[in-house]
Amino acid sequence: MDTIEKKNLLDYLSKMQFTYRSTLNVPEDMRFGAEIEFMNKNLFDTERLIRKVINNNSDFKKLYKLSCYNRVEKRNHNLKIYEVKTPVLSNIEEDFDGLKNVCRSLESLNVIPSNEKGIHVHTDLSVLEDNTRFLETFLKIFCIYEHIIFRFSYGEENESTINMSSYSREVSHRIFNYLKRYDKFMPYREILTELRELLKCKSYAINFHQKDSSCKNETIEVRTFNSTTNPVVIQNDINLLLNMINQIVNNDIDIDLLDYRFSEYDRSFYVKEKYSDLNIEDAIEFSDLVFKKSIDKDYFLRQYIIKDKSKQKKLVI
Repeated sequence: MDTIEKKNLLDYLSKMQFTYRSTLNVPEDMRFGAEIEFMNKNLFDTERLIRKVINNNSDFKKLYKLSCYNRVEKRNHNLKIYEVKTPVLSNIEEDFDGLKNVCRSLESLNVIPSNEKGIHVHTDLSVLEDNTRFLETFLKIFCIYEHIIFRFSYGEENESTINMSSYSREVSHRIFNYLKRYDKFMPYREILTELRELLKCKSYAINFHQKDSSCKNETIEVRTFNSTTNPVVIQNDINLLLNMINQIVNNDIDIDLLDYRFSEYDRSFYVKEKYSDLNIEDAIEFSDLVFKKSIDKDYFLRQYIIKDKSKQKKLVI
């Protein structure tokens, strides 16, 4: 892409209306959930106010859950972290209206997105249909384009505002080494067991959660990186995971491209210090790979490239 083409793209993206959408371009029955972490801004009882909003806001539908825990900082004082967990949502207008109104309610309390935590996005592991090829493709995409996914998930920011080593550790090297010895003829469940051991630490950017007392269904979790209460950014994070998986299970991923990029993998390129760097060519290649609709590509590139927070505040929600 030459300089003129890049300038035209930047001009186009900076002028587009970055609006919250009523639904996404994925099947209606795709299920997902999100967790939003934030801090209290003022010394008065933030938790009491949040619970009051929850009780008075029908969009919370009492299924949205608020939890609070203390984190001991190095400076020897406690920092209160709050987390709102959504119920299981589907790609329908009612659920996205609820998510938007929850974000607006949080914003009305002037909460601060936590620089110690971020956003978690989950979807059902069952959508991969116990298919080893689908699972391999998902891992390859994340491995090869982790640098693009991270910068995109910084949301309004140019870089991570969190300590990624303790919250969203990069996984590209681990996945690459695993895939080099990947046995696609191994039973799916055995591969999943290996992946859970490989990514055993909860702080990795990807988790394959088991069904247990705290999790009713097996899920794929992507720990997107900067926390926010901007509903457009949260919706975009959800849209990326759902579209990526939907493209995989519909066999719409360019496997030849993935295999070529995997064969050219350069370990030195995949270090978190470089993940803030702008790489427009790779971002376009990635968006073409995982999105079918032009609007999804535009939204992805808008969030990946345009990071001016002052402009973000003027965007239509």
